[in-house]
Amino acid sequence: MQTNTNNPVMIVTGKSIWFNLGIIFFAADILTAIGIIFAFVFRAGLAYLLLVLVGFSTLKQLHVESIQWIQKEIPNNNAH
Repeated sequence: MQTNTNNPVMIVTGKSIWFNLGIIFFAADILTAIGIIFAFVFRAGLAYLLLVLVGFSTLKQLHVESIQWIQKEIPNNNAH
C-alpha cells in the first residue's frame, strides 16, 4: 500500500480512520452551508440564521479539538 510520506498522520493511522473522519466533517460543513442558504432563500429570520452560525462555530471548534486530540494520541499509536 502506498502511503503519503509528506503527511505524518497518514503514516501512523493509515487511511481509513482519517478518511472517514474527513468525510464526516465535510458532510457536516456542507449541511451547515445548506442551512445558511436555506435561511437566506426562505427568509427564515435572524434567529434561525443565528442558530446556524452558532452550529457552524461549534463545528469549527470540534474540528480543532479532534485534530489536537489525534496529534496528542499519535505517540501512543506508534508502537508498530
